[in-house]
Amino acid sequence: MYTIENSIEIAASADVLLTAMTTRDGFRGWLADDTEVDAAGRYTFTFAHPDETRAVTFTLDRSGMHGIAMMCVREKNNPDWLGTELAITLTPLAGGKTQVDLAHRGYRTKNECYARCIDGWAHFLSSLAKYATTGRGEPFRATVATQEVAS
Repeated sequence: MYTIENSIEIAASADVLLTAMTTRDGFRGWLADDTEVDAAGRYTFTFAHPDETRAVTFTLDRSGMHGIAMMCVREKNNPDWLGTELAITLTPLAGGKTQVDLAHRGYRTKNECYARCIDGWAHFLSSLAKYATTGRGEPFRATVATQEVAS
């Protein structure tokens, strides 16, 4: 199994980051604007393109002042993520900053999806930093195909 690891220092408290990583609105602000949470607490992140929609559903297995742990329990057009585990660890630093360490474990192969996710997680951690410090991140925004209607 393969793991993607990435780290970033963010000028925000662990409390602010934890809220961004454990609420629907938080995830919508930095990861995917099409994020839903069901009654059982499962988070579904949808990445819609005009030609294909990918979605993954994670259970939040652990959350606390030191971060979160989630497992992918369902997917649509993204089988490489099924069964993977996402852990984001928060370490408070001096001056109100936080070290954020991400590990996405359980990839079966180093394929195109794995390579895309290396770049994707770097982007989304940067988006988390922007969201935590300015209130505006750079989440995945669903692309809606437009159709022209002949009159």
